[in-house]
Amino acid sequence: MLQKVEYPVLAEAAKVTNIENLEIPNELPSDWENNETFLNVAYKLLNCINVVEGELECPETGRKFIIRDSIPNMLANEDEVES
Repeated sequence: MLQKVEYPVLAEAAKVTNIENLEIPNELPSDWENNETFLNVAYKLLNCINVVEGELECPETGRKFIIRDSIPNMLANEDEVES
């Protein structure tokens, strides 16, 4: 999963929100597959964070999806759907 994540973006978001005071490296370590300390941090970042209120932004279109009560609204608007 880490190979598909834009790691610098994940690290910056975690630092800005000060999630659990984790020690988060700026870049993906070269030995990440065998680095147990880093893998524990990555697991917490990817699997143990619950966004209650906020938004997701699509990196390709810039469209924002609102998150309320931990549920993202990812339905397309009528004008975004091809007939």
